[in-house]
Amino acid sequence: MLSDCRELTCPWLLVKVKQQLSKLPAGSKLEVWASDPSFLSDIQKLAQKGSIEVINNVAKEQFYIVEIQNRCDYPFTSN
Repeated sequence: MLSDCRELTCPWLLVKVKQQLSKLPAGSKLEVWASDPSFLSDIQKLAQKGSIEVINNVAKEQFYIVEIQNRCDYPFTSN
């Protein structure tokens, strides 16, 4: 799944990514395109909590591509 969030800045960028991840089961991957450089450190901090994993991140000329994988079913939900 691809999420083009280049127009968003944190915290709204992180909110949108969490919403999208919460709809995906364990093992699902989300590719995020983001132009806000603070997103890289924010998503790494969130990954340290254990429900997601940052698989890869690539710096392009104008934005970052970050691949995230869910470690559990539907993270960030109250299910």
